[in-house]
Amino acid sequence: MIYVLGDSHIELFKGVPDVQLFGWQRLMYQVTYEGLNFPFTPGTTYREKIIQPKSPFLFMFGEIDCRMYLTDKTNADLERLSEDYVCCIMKFNKLYSISTKFIIASITPPTDVVIPAKYINKTYYSGTIERRIEVTKFMNKEIKKRSKYFLDIYNHYSDSTGKLRGDISDGWTHIKSDYNDYAVKKLMEIINK
Repeated sequence: MIYVLGDSHIELFKGVPDVQLFGWQRLMYQVTYEGLNFPFTPGTTYREKIIQPKSPFLFMFGEIDCRMYLTDKTNADLERLSEDYVCCIMKFNKLYSISTKFIIASITPPTDVVIPAKYINKTYYSGTIERRIEVTKFMNKEIKKRSKYFLDIYNHYSDSTGKLRGDISDGWTHIKSDYNDYAVKKLMEIINK
């Protein structure tokens, strides 16, 4: 079994055999500084799913952070967040001793599509699309540098400018699960190494 934890971007792996999704409405920043506070000890049940010992975990956080909260941060701030994020996940692994591999996915490419009407009164973007691309690429580079296992799918799902490709998106910020073949292939390569 493969466990995928993250925000709504985990839907990329929806319907993949032997994958269980754990969607969690939290930001990378929250996960990093408030911790991964849920009972993932081997053999326990979480959301009616039994956690199998020594199963790989994939973490997918960060798109919301890069889209809304990090565009005004310095590179030093971004480096610190990247380091603390990876450290938090590694501490979680050691605390519960539950996985042979903890894999961190690259942050989904940003988009500049029109915000759906139901969200129009909320702030869902900050900075320019160019700055969001810059921040997302920088965060991915820093997280990759610190991770033992990194699922790098950014370039495959972005266009030549660094934005999320419109032809594979849900019309907003997500990659449709219909286009997960590449991500699944790359994930399995990491797991089977």
